[in-house]
Amino acid sequence: MRILVTGATGFIGSYIVKELSERGENIVVFDIQPPPVSMAKFTENATWIQGDIRNENEVEKVVSENRPEVIINMAGLLLFGCMENPRRAVEVNVLGLSNVLEASRKHGVRRIVTASSAAVYGTAKSDPREVAPIPTNVTLYGATKFLNEILCRQYIENYELEATNLRYYGVYGPGEVRSPGMAKVIKSIESIVTGRNVVLPNLKASDHTHLVFVADAAHATVLAATVPGPLSIAYNIAGTPEDYVSFREIVSTIKKLEPASGDVIFEGKGEARGLGMFDISLARKELGFNPRYTMEEGLKESINYFKQANLDKRQRSGVL
Repeated sequence: MRILVTGATGFIGSYIVKELSERGENIVVFDIQPPPVSMAKFTENATWIQGDIRNENEVEKVVSENRPEVIINMAGLLLFGCMENPRRAVEVNVLGLSNVLEASRKHGVRRIVTASSAAVYGTAKSDPREVAPIPTNVTLYGATKFLNEILCRQYIENYELEATNLRYYGVYGPGEVRSPGMAKVIKSIESIVTGRNVVLPNLKASDHTHLVFVADAAHATVLAATVPGPLSIAYNIAGTPEDYVSFREIVSTIKKLEPASGDVIFEGKGEARGLGMFDISLARKELGFNPRYTMEEGLKESINYFKQANLDKRQRSGVL
């Protein structure tokens, strides 16, 4: 199957390309970044096209010339990027997907899988399900993702295009996280394995998140791209119920794995942050998605990656 992946150099995107490569799929990448060295062995047989998803002509050209059967759209601006630049948030997150959908309609793409987010649920504290109404206090980031779901619905109803949106929550694991967001927060917590302390000004130790290991998030995405249809318009993607944890539990698990780790100083105040536990039963039923990594297994992978990356950095700087 020929699959086009946008945003392939991102945190989840790089794992998606890895899994598709291991499955032997025919991969085309459309990304604003050049191919990184870290992805070389997974993209040596892929077609890599550098371009901007905001450019309608570039998107149509890559779709018309490569004729993918499925597009996985991971290109997007995350929470804090949307806050810092609202105009660019709409250009990348909304107009970018609009360009992908329109090119797909014109050139016979069968299915679109696009990255949504837990942010569509706003600050709801009840356990979110896909049928829950979207609250008025949703962030700009969450609003762009919900608008994307509405866009997809229009193309499903008017053009018979298959489309679905994956609402990821608490993605963590080895790899580079370029944009500020929850994954970046967890990266900061993991950095205590070096022995240093970390201060988190906006979080309390009792705040919760529902973790999902990045390889599991990527696997859910590949399933959404490849399973027989029909698909629902949105799926919650998170770990098992045991992966719904407080930040205190995350720190405790890291200290269990690395006793010499530093401390995390939580300075958050006020009401509890974070959503309730994600219900992933729809993704289990329709996609066959079953998370494979426990929090402890995932954090162990993350810690090993972080320690190796830190060692490599020190070696390059001549400290060792």
